[in-house]
Amino acid sequence: MSNQFLSFGGALRAQMTPDATVFVDFSSHAPILHGSGHSQAVDPLASEAGAFFARMKVPIDFVPGAETLVAKAAPRTLYCVFIQHIREKLAQGRGLREANHWLADWSSREGQRMESSAAEHWTAAIELSRQLEAIEASARE
Repeated sequence: MSNQFLSFGGALRAQMTPDATVFVDFSSHAPILHGSGHSQAVDPLASEAGAFFARMKVPIDFVPGAETLVAKAAPRTLYCVFIQHIREKLAQGRGLREANHWLADWSSREGQRMESSAAEHWTAAIELSRQLEAIEASARE
């Protein structure tokens, strides 16, 4: 049995005991979302985060420089990029917002919270998105 989680980055520590049991601790300044497994309910944001990372993987795989930009970003910055992405996606149409009312409410509240409590990460997320768009555009030329 196993559990799977999605995160925006963090610190991983492991320690082995004399009887070869391995203890692993993962901590992050951004949410750690439960994706699947036996011991907890799935986090409702896990599928959105999974889709977000899948879309981000395309420029990482095919656009030189994208991986470096993303790898340098702090977990909270990537989390802010995720929130901003959700808000932009939902802003594209009323029907999409109405079909995902809980997500629209969450992204509005969480965006306000992060913008005020982690302003430097919110601003860094805007800049990271801008830089990723710029290098993707130059790669298409």
